[in-house]
Amino acid sequence: MSDIYDLPFAPLALVDDVKGSSFFGGPCRILGFNKTTDTVWYIECPRNRPQKEHSNKMRSYVKKPQEKSLKLLSSLFEGSNRTAIVLRVKEEIVSDADLLAQMKNPKDRARVEAYIKHRDKRYDIISPLLRIDGSGRIRTFAEMISDESLPERIRIRAAETGCATSQVYALLHRFWAGGSRRNALMPGYPRCGNPGKSKPQNNALGRHSRLYKAGLTPVKGYPLDRYKGADAEEDEESDKQKLAWGYRLVCHEIPPHDAYLVTMASHWAAHEVRPDGSVYAKLFPIHLRPTYAQFERWGKKLNKNKSATQIYMGDKKWEEQNVARGGSVQDMTSSVGQLGIFDGTSNDNYLSSIESRLKKLPPMTRSVLKENRSTVIFGWFLGWESPSPATGLETILVGASSKVPIAARVGITIEEDQIPALLCRNYLVDNGELKAEKPTEAEVQFGIDIEYTPTYSGARKGNIESDHHTVQLQLDHRLSGTTFGKRRERGKDHPAVHALFNFREYLRELILWIIDYNNEEAIELAPVEMLLKNPEISPTRLNIFKWLRAHGQTAEVPYTIESLRAFMLPEVEAVVRKNGVYLVALVNGRKRLIPKMRFSSPELVASGLLSAVKSSGKSIPTKLRMAETNMTEAWLPTQTGMIHLKNASPDSSLKHIPLIDWIQFLEKHELSNDLKRGEKEQAAAERVVNRLSTIDHAREEQNAEIEALSRPPTKKSYSANLTRNMKEEMEFLRRQDQQSHQSPSFPADAEANDTAKGEAGPLEYLNSEASDAMDAFNQEEFST
Repeated sequence: MSDIYDLPFAPLALVDDVKGSSFFGGPCRILGFNKTTDTVWYIECPRNRPQKEHSNKMRSYVKKPQEKSLKLLSSLFEGSNRTAIVLRVKEEIVSDADLLAQMKNPKDRARVEAYIKHRDKRYDIISPLLRIDGSGRIRTFAEMISDESLPERIRIRAAETGCATSQVYALLHRFWAGGSRRNALMPGYPRCGNPGKSKPQNNALGRHSRLYKAGLTPVKGYPLDRYKGADAEEDEESDKQKLAWGYRLVCHEIPPHDAYLVTMASHWAAHEVRPDGSVYAKLFPIHLRPTYAQFERWGKKLNKNKSATQIYMGDKKWEEQNVARGGSVQDMTSSVGQLGIFDGTSNDNYLSSIESRLKKLPPMTRSVLKENRSTVIFGWFLGWESPSPATGLETILVGASSKVPIAARVGITIEEDQIPALLCRNYLVDNGELKAEKPTEAEVQFGIDIEYTPTYSGARKGNIESDHHTVQLQLDHRLSGTTFGKRRERGKDHPAVHALFNFREYLRELILWIIDYNNEEAIELAPVEMLLKNPEISPTRLNIFKWLRAHGQTAEVPYTIESLRAFMLPEVEAVVRKNGVYLVALVNGRKRLIPKMRFSSPELVASGLLSAVKSSGKSIPTKLRMAETNMTEAWLPTQTGMIHLKNASPDSSLKHIPLIDWIQFLEKHELSNDLKRGEKEQAAAERVVNRLSTIDHAREEQNAEIEALSRPPTKKSYSANLTRNMKEEMEFLRRQDQQSHQSPSFPADAEANDTAKGEAGPLEYLNSEASDAMDAFNQEEFST
């Protein structure tokens, strides 16, 4: 025998008996050894129960460590007559993340998370016993076994945690037997119920049938493979295998219950051959054959646990399914305001400009916002912008705003509750349509939640998807200029040729359609209490919404419309000047102030911004938040909050025109002015030449008068006697006017003669000065 210092095993190694030996009695783990005292400690690994009927069940406890002679134990592994071997087992350390990643569905993952939580709870009980005080290092078994205070510490720890002392010992033993790893404390729940082994059915399993309880049948039920013992399904002629073969018949043509009946007619029936050669199957009484539940259970179990739905769909399609399948979109909510759904699509209509019916516009993007519980439409977006976070937030804003002023701008008078205003708790939107910083900030600021539909999962919001087809069929495809949702065929007119509706006219039609849609009856959505207690109320979508809201069945978020407007409206470039805030936009490729788009309010004046601009003489670039289809109001963000502004233009008709139409008019107007520039410059040049000619003529007359004097006038004399000169001039003009009224033959060129003498009429003089001043002001006001 070799020296005891040359050991065949190391601490934490797994050892076992060779065939025919029984020293260890099964796999054991070496915990440690002491060469000085010739001592080795080992512990049995978890063992199966000895009973035959429970041969695959493991004991719930591990025996305490054993102490043996190191010299004796080493001798078992040497020589040709060795009776023990070291097991070459690769024990991989699996992290919690890897363990969870192996779970394919949320249900299995949740179960493993519960196991991990239970394991950590067990580890917390023994953790203070394993670690050295003041250190995070785990003590070896040799250090712990030499600690004389360990039994007392175990009793103290058991009292602290409320556990029995034996339970603390059991956890320590399991920890050591598992290689001093935390996962050794995992619960054995997956092994409960003797998994993988079927029970012998000497009597019917499960609850008793109603017929047996009522005394209408002599037996409790039909036991499968009676008296054949456990695992009877391994026999190909067993009842369970017959059910499994029948379950394999399930397909699109043969539903599960039909497959069950075919199986019963094949194996649990009396067969009679008729004179015509056909076989008639008379089924046994129901208590003498398997039930449909037994057919489903064993058919599925013995066919790789495939349900009938999985068989219908196929393995590939089945794996693509989400956890939640089936049901209706309304199943996700129980109160109004809990979920709002919206989606954008084309309106399938070419439009004409408000400026000219001959100017055509492409189809717009239309988003409809629907309350999920009552299916009431309470918001929308209509514009030429592509779907984006900005248009999505504007849709939410319109849904939370009063629709009365919006409808009034297109000539429709409605009540506040005809198209309700609310802010939903959750919004279900397209994947990516609202994925941006601003919508994420809105979730935090206003307490809403934006949920994104997974890619290629439009069925999650099938309600709104089907409404796209409805509104296109009932509205878009009935208007002139529609595309019918198709490409133009060769030889057909372009839809723009027939486009007649402008923006305001189309918006009017859309609002009227929404009102009709909300007033449609939807009795399947109405609460039973509403139908029984208030039969006089028609179960329309709008009435259902009102009833649920009035009875407190609402989850909508409280809000102020001002704060929503301030946050959600899109940004528009502007500049703060001394008399208000002007919009800035590109007109014919150049940035300029937009005429008649000046905004102001008492709050703006009180903020001191206008005074600061006037004092410094410099404008302040900024950005307004406003809807480009509503020029009546805007918001100016400042450090102290949002300042509400109103359109200061006295032109009321301009407030109802979209900004894009007004910019298009300005572009056309500028081009028209450019074409007339030659004429204007010709007239201006003539006016300047005439003015200079008048100045030269007046100067010649003045010089002639000076030469006629004996002494030239001094400079002081020009400013002396101004009051007397004014009175004399006024008296002269008065006499001249009287003469012109009294004489019926007043010469038509009298005024021209007076002007030629340097005596210009006062009205003409003032008009020319006012005209020049206004020209200078306009040039400074509306040009960059």
